[in-house]
Amino acid sequence: MRNCQCPMQSHAIDEFPDYAYVSGLSTQDPGCWPVAFDLAENHGNGTRNVIANSGTVHLIGEKEFGRMMETFCIEYRREKGCDPVIVYPGKSVEP
Repeated sequence: MRNCQCPMQSHAIDEFPDYAYVSGLSTQDPGCWPVAFDLAENHGNGTRNVIANSGTVHLIGEKEFGRMMETFCIEYRREKGCDPVIVYPGKSVEP
């Protein structure tokens, strides 16, 4: 994900992206699975935008985001047999 900046942030767009994304999803995966999401600090009000595999965007609170990611990771492991790879700006981590 290159040069993606949250409108709520004021740093230079080339500095770093404001979103994390899930690597390796396809259109065959469930539409409710997250493709990309705001970093926690982007909005400053405890909310994040989440882009689902269906193409819809949801503005949700941190607690709902945590539950959504927990459910996603369980479903992903069950479907794919491994943990999802979440790519954050500058590094890759597995939740």
